Amino acid sequence: MLCCLCVSACASDAPRLVVDLRTDYVAGVEFDTVRVQLGDALASRTFGLGDRDRSAHRITEFQVGSGDHALEVALFAPNGERLLNRHVTASVRSSDVSITVVVSRACEDVACGAAESCLGGRCVPRTCLRGDEPECPMPQCEGDSDCDGAGLSMCARPLCEAGVCLVGGATPCATDEYCDVAAGCVPLPDSGDAGAADAGADAGVADAGVADAASDAQPDAPVEDAGPLGCTPGVDCSIDCTDVDAWPAAWVDQENIALNDMNVHRTDGAACGGAPADPVPVLTLPDTLRVAARCHSQDMAENEFFGHAGSDGSTFPERMEAAGYLGAAVAENVGAARTGGSAMIAGWMESEPHCLNIMREMPRQVGIGFYPRDGSVFGSYWTAVFGAR
Repeated sequence: MLCCLCVSACASDAPRLVVDLRTDYVAGVEFDTVRVQLGDALASRTFGLGDRDRSAHRITEFQVGSGDHALEVALFAPNGERLLNRHVTASVRSSDVSITVVVSRACEDVACGAAESCLGGRCVPRTCLRGDEPECPMPQCEGDSDCDGAGLSMCARPLCEAGVCLVGGATPCATDEYCDVAAGCVPLPDSGDAGAADAGADAGVADAGVADAASDAQPDAPVEDAGPLGCTPGVDCSIDCTDVDAWPAAWVDQENIALNDMNVHRTDGAACGGAPADPVPVLTLPDTLRVAARCHSQDMAENEFFGHAGSDGSTFPERMEAAGYLGAAVAENVGAARTGGSAMIAGWMESEPHCLNIMREMPRQVGIGFYPRDGSVFGSYWTAVFGAR
């Protein structure tokens, strides 16, 4: 299980950072998971064999403030081992920005300095994401013939894309095979998995924004003992999230702890990103918002994604309305990998956008949903939706 804190804050007035991946590793075969860390939260997407013929992939979208943002993009092999990672810096000003981060197999054995990352086998500034930005050094290539194809199998060939040498397919393999760059066409590891759906990180976003989020740090010890909380698939994972009374008591306890900690911060005041946030009225917890939050946490856990867009493409205002909430939708925080309510609130308070959502004066109501599931990507999932009426 990934050891990390995953948090995401969502409001409608900040620019979005869209993260795409281009790689010459084979999706669904050589890697099946991509995780993107931005600040203190995590976004991820999984891949199946049906993605193996594509080299470009939408990973996630973050709602961020203006400025330079450090990201880590990591590819994980099907056995869970980290295949390769790349640190980059993206600049966001007043409008939405879309970036393409290139991760190439030529970087497997390359170590770069603290302000650099590897692209196409050489160290470049972290602001050189794709290869053709002004910050990048001279291009490696102008055409495919400029790239070295030594050691490649018959089904592979060198490619020049945006001045960077990558590896692509020269001749197609059979439908039950893929191109191993060294060994040639080899059988797929499981030809029965013709196309696993992605984990939902690129499910589409309305004006509510999406997952802005990740930290690959070791998890903090929970402040309180959350007890035996894990949801056992097939036993208690079919809970009806719209039935307030059906929620397990242990899970409700953690939600109530989270609410209490939120209100302590709102009563005492806090510092969000170093700036003071004045005391504001406490939040109440109506059943309609409980339902909206719980159903989204359950959706993330059972459909194995992390973000603000639901598996059906829904936004948090739509989910609040569907739950019967009659007030205004203000904001949403999502988080994962923390079993205790106090630990989750502490994580959100350490992140400026999530802290600001908690400390806003406008919302006077909140719904908190905690959903742990054994065997899921992050183990436990949290949602807080803020409303005003």
